[in-house]
Amino acid sequence: MSGSPVRQIAAQPRRGTHTPERASRRTVTAIAVVAALGAAVSGCSLVAGSPETEAPQFAEPAIGHIHGLGVGDGGDLFVATHTGVYRLPYGTRGGLAALEGPIANNAQDTMGFTMVDGIMFGSGHPDPSGPQSHLPSLGLITSTDEAETWVAASLAGEADFHDIAAVPNSAGGHDVYAYDATAGSVRTSGDSGTSWAAGATIPARDLTFDTASSTLYATTENGLATSTDGGRTFVGVEGPLLYLVEALNDGSGRLIGTDVAGAVWLKTPEEPWEETGNVSGQVAALTVHSGAQPLLVVADTRGVSTSKDFGATWQTIVTGAP
Repeated sequence: MSGSPVRQIAAQPRRGTHTPERASRRTVTAIAVVAALGAAVSGCSLVAGSPETEAPQFAEPAIGHIHGLGVGDGGDLFVATHTGVYRLPYGTRGGLAALEGPIANNAQDTMGFTMVDGIMFGSGHPDPSGPQSHLPSLGLITSTDEAETWVAASLAGEADFHDIAAVPNSAGGHDVYAYDATAGSVRTSGDSGTSWAAGATIPARDLTFDTASSTLYATTENGLATSTDGGRTFVGVEGPLLYLVEALNDGSGRLIGTDVAGAVWLKTPEEPWEETGNVSGQVAALTVHSGAQPLLVVADTRGVSTSKDFGATWQTIVTGAP
């Protein structure tokens, strides 16, 4: 990893915030999951390890692993999986059968996925029966019609992005930050993924970019790391041992994340991390739909659930257990 090494985190003692005493109650689970993080970024399985620490894998073979989540402008939920992207129409609830898809019968393994301004950014492996089946990886692909069609943006057959973060830029496009599992490093793009610059070599699990502070965040097995130079270098920061993290990008500078034991944490610029709720088991995917009332969406052992109060209470909209 280039730049200063990511150090072991230690939090500030405070009621309701991350402390060594609170963390010690989760030691057994944390150790098991941390040991699996390195394997998670190199293969399709999100987390390897014992059954109690495995990421959710739905029993329905057509779904498999959930890799990413997105909310469309009309409120539809999009679920990126091992066998394509599925849609849950707005207002719909139910079991796995409620998911429509894979959209356009495209069974690509959508490993990396994010949705910004109605545009999907994806990566992974081609549909085994599709026209790109000869390629080992998709590189960066984009869709402007909710996964009905995809355009190869760059690096087809070269990069396998297991995580992607994108934010609008002043040029009218998007800055894209992605973790390339093939190279084990971060890549960055200032032109919506057409061209790329090499970033730090870092064992990242999840990336997010906070527009308020112009900071790129990465979760690692040693804790949260930040970059203020576009992903070229990272340094460790204090806080809980997060597995997934998202910037709200509503101008507040707030971050939301889930740790390796299933707690939900909220961070504001002025205050340390505060535990605000819990998920069920290990979270496979996390997204935040910003608005007057931010909507947190997770895929965990319940299925897919939403929260309007940062994880204090949940509504499960797609039920399905491993």
